[in-house]
Amino acid sequence: MTSLSSASRCVHILSLAVFGTLLVGSSSASAAPITFDFEGLAIQQSATITSTVGGLTVTVTRVDGSNIGVQNLNQPSTQVSDFGSRNLSNFLGPSNATSAQATLVFSFSASLLSGAISFGDLGGNFPHDDDSPVVLTAFSGSNGTGSNLGSASVNYPDTLGFLDQGNAAIRTASVNAAGIRSLTIRSGGPNPGSLYFDNLVVETASSVPEPASMVLLGTGLVGVVARRRARRR
Repeated sequence: MTSLSSASRCVHILSLAVFGTLLVGSSSASAAPITFDFEGLAIQQSATITSTVGGLTVTVTRVDGSNIGVQNLNQPSTQVSDFGSRNLSNFLGPSNATSAQATLVFSFSASLLSGAISFGDLGGNFPHDDDSPVVLTAFSGSNGTGSNLGSASVNYPDTLGFLDQGNAAIRTASVNAAGIRSLTIRSGGPNPGSLYFDNLVVETASSVPEPASMVLLGTGLVGVVARRRARRR
């Protein structure tokens, strides 16, 4: 057997190193969870709410185009400290809106591996209703389009309310699926959509693409090694 020259050994080692780099570079890993608590937003009523945290932007709309409220629910009378001083409210649409029309849509600037959102009703002496089921659904496209990647359903009966149980009235729905670009959340009951939302927690998929130059270099090195071996046969 003819031994490889020093140059050939270097090329062989380098080619293995390049392929190792390509394999590592093409892998995906989950980044740290990102929480949208909306604390940095001004109190407002708008058809489009946007927030950016950790380089990820979420855009919130309602299917029927009605305004969404950003408000401070944590007043002395309500005591929902887990919602901080800002939350989203979905009470500004028409009273005869259907569950589909009152659905909130959360679109993201990058793909997700999971998404979860907390919600609740006021309760107490205020008119409230059985909002069951509250359904969170993940989609592969923005604005609730593309493939349905999965959903989660949570009951929210009229016995629950912030004025009655405070933070204990908060419920959370979550979905895990690769490639999420938007989430929708809808509720049932006689007044669909009449809930407060906060603490949207998502996990992004961070991937390192294969640089074209590295791919070309790896291909070239393999060709060099193959030619050298062919000459020795």
